[in-house]
Amino acid sequence: MKNLITPFLLLLSVSCLHAQDAPVSYKNDIGFNTTFALQGIFNAGDTPFSLMYKKYKAEKKAWRFGVDTYANINNTDSKSSTSNFTDNSYGYFALVTGMEWQKQIDKRWVWYYGGDFVPHYSFNNLDTFSNGELYWEEEYKEFGLGLRPFLGIRFDISPRLYLSAEANILLSYTRTKSYASNVDELIPYRDIEGSRFVFTANPASGLFLYYRF
Repeated sequence: MKNLITPFLLLLSVSCLHAQDAPVSYKNDIGFNTTFALQGIFNAGDTPFSLMYKKYKAEKKAWRFGVDTYANINNTDSKSSTSNFTDNSYGYFALVTGMEWQKQIDKRWVWYYGGDFVPHYSFNNLDTFSNGELYWEEEYKEFGLGLRPFLGIRFDISPRLYLSAEANILLSYTRTKSYASNVDELIPYRDIEGSRFVFTANPASGLFLYYRF
């Protein structure tokens, strides 16, 4: 009996050691780009703050859901009756839904690719004041639907944390509205609506930090 128990205990010990060394399979990733930490969400220029959530359908295949946004709100605090100044506010907001496929390079490096569907909205408002009174205003609005194929590289810092960077191409159809007017005139200087196709190539700039769970 002792001869039977000893090999069984050895086999059980080896199995436990392999189970501890086996990689854990996580089903969710959540991350953000790090640009806003240096520049701030409301002063990030044309680099949006991005929040991304990934839900894995398989070990190397994930749904992507996210938000891209930036804003710059410039309103003059002190408006005296003798001051001339301009207030300019602009912003961008997009929802992201897509699919991602991953390919392991080695223990820590992974490259990935896929595509996103990106409905988005942007605006740019300009108000000009003379002697404290508004005399000129401009508005620009844009609504769009886009497809965004991407290619990225990822580095695993630990089993739960990784950094990534990705390049993408945005193919978008947008509807635009442009308005400009002198407030003292009944007929606006410009009041135009139209549409356009946009092609934008974005290099892999900025790093995303992700947490896995």
